[in-house]
Amino acid sequence: MKQLLEQTWRLNRTIVSDDLNRTLDIIGEQIPLTVHQFPTGSRCFDWELPHKWVLREGWIEDEQGRRVIDTADHPMHVISGSLPVDRVVERSELLEHVSCREDRPHAIPYEFKFYELDWGFCMSCDQLERLEGERFHAYIDAEYVPGSLRVGEHVIEGALPNSIVLMGHIDHPAQVNDGVIGSIALVELARRMAGRDTRFTYRFMFVPERIGSIAWCANHQEMLPAITGGIFVEMVGLPYPMALQYSRWEDTRLDRVARLVARRADPELIEGKCWELVVNDDGFLNSPGVDLPVLSLSRTRGGNVFHHFPEYHTSDDTPDLVDWQNVEDTISVLERIIAIIERDYVPVRTYVGEPHLSRHGLWVDWRVQPELSRNINAILHALDNRTSVFDIAERLDIDFDEVYGFIEKMRAEGLVEVGPELPWYTRENPWERLASREEPPLPVVLPAGQD
Repeated sequence: MKQLLEQTWRLNRTIVSDDLNRTLDIIGEQIPLTVHQFPTGSRCFDWELPHKWVLREGWIEDEQGRRVIDTADHPMHVISGSLPVDRVVERSELLEHVSCREDRPHAIPYEFKFYELDWGFCMSCDQLERLEGERFHAYIDAEYVPGSLRVGEHVIEGALPNSIVLMGHIDHPAQVNDGVIGSIALVELARRMAGRDTRFTYRFMFVPERIGSIAWCANHQEMLPAITGGIFVEMVGLPYPMALQYSRWEDTRLDRVARLVARRADPELIEGKCWELVVNDDGFLNSPGVDLPVLSLSRTRGGNVFHHFPEYHTSDDTPDLVDWQNVEDTISVLERIIAIIERDYVPVRTYVGEPHLSRHGLWVDWRVQPELSRNINAILHALDNRTSVFDIAERLDIDFDEVYGFIEKMRAEGLVEVGPELPWYTRENPWERLASREEPPLPVVLPAGQD
């Protein structure tokens, strides 16, 4: 993971750019990757995909010809998406096109203008204070050209048609926690899952933030009904508590599994409703009409969504901030969620009443397994041929593996059998209709100008 971070973090990874494409190539060297390409300028729902932004160089020179700032020193010195400029300007005009962050005076801020086009630079407040003179040469060699917005997808095919999406974004130049670290964690998770036989299909998506999901969904609408949920992963290397943001419905099976796992993994867990904590592609995927229940897993101080951590959207967001144990712990939570989803089933009794535990070697020693011993009667009484192993663990707030291991022993003794395949949605929510496929898929939106 450290090697992958070193290869990618300093790249000028804007939403449609050579360096974002290069990032996908680097990921593709680690795991098999299908790269979807969507023509820039095409319409996707209410959005138009921006053209490819090419930045060759950008700098400001003072009257003595000294370079004040230069993209050769840091790619964030030019606002992402900036229009070109080659002019000598007065100080007052230059300052109208310069961004800095007073709360991080030593850092270069990250700004972008892909939809409100203009030219501009970013510098630290310290650099701005050292700016001397009244006339400056502002130079940005950049242009927009037709190209393709790219989305990387790694698929682990399962036995069921149901898909679970695991997403991270790979844009935001020269920044680590806001972006690429989540994708790096997902690459590692995909590597660990390689070669496994799974029930569900897992789609690992590496996207330019927000617009990547919009483009993929607009061009794959026939696949949306089979996506039963997802998790967006970001900011997982920060030295803060884990943050779990639920889907719009909050009570899908994936919401509930993630809640149980995350609460047991981090006693300081921060929980939030949809759109409340860290909002990225999950915001669009949960939106009306798309209706995909996607969670977000990150690390944050909490509070205002635009103040996730002090170094947010600045050049201070470097590898030095990464707590690799926190990255590993987040991957472990994802592995636990997947393990529960994969193993959960409805046990169907083959006996009446209560089984004679000692006769079947099922008696539990309270000194060895105290939690299971305290709950064993409640587990037995929950075996109503409708309740899943996870449902029991959630209801009793005990470790899934304790319940699963005990019921598997019962299955080995012939006391229970595996029931019909679980419905993914066991509580009322609007998405149950899609999971059951009782209604046709969402209408296909054609590009503008087509009937």
